[in-house]
Amino acid sequence: MPMLVRTKVHTCWVGMRNRCNNPNNISYPYYGGRGIKVCRRWDKFKNFLADMGQPPSSKHTIERRNNDGNYTPSNCYWATRLVQSRNRPYHKLKPQIRTKIKWLYSQGHTQVFLAQLYGVSQGRISQVVRR
Repeated sequence: MPMLVRTKVHTCWVGMRNRCNNPNNISYPYYGGRGIKVCRRWDKFKNFLADMGQPPSSKHTIERRNNDGNYTPSNCYWATRLVQSRNRPYHKLKPQIRTKIKWLYSQGHTQVFLAQLYGVSQGRISQVVRR
């Protein structure tokens, strides 16, 4: 099998591994920093490609069914950005929780505190507060 370097699927594989394994990666705090790992089988690109296949289109990227789970064959699938945006923790916060976050913020609680309290990123808290 020829190496598919610089293809969409290879770029995805490299990015996934960097997010989970490279503390210098800008996204590391949200992946490797949270304990998200890539399964050992996917240390080899050929195994990743065999398990995932090619993305259905150039608009598809890798997505995890369980956002707190690892990158494994049973937890991953190809999804569009629109589908992925619906799976973000911000969208999983129920309306009453978002209302409570806004109220707590108005009472002087920091975004860092609220992010820790609700188990989401500070960026998600910022989105809730601004909307």
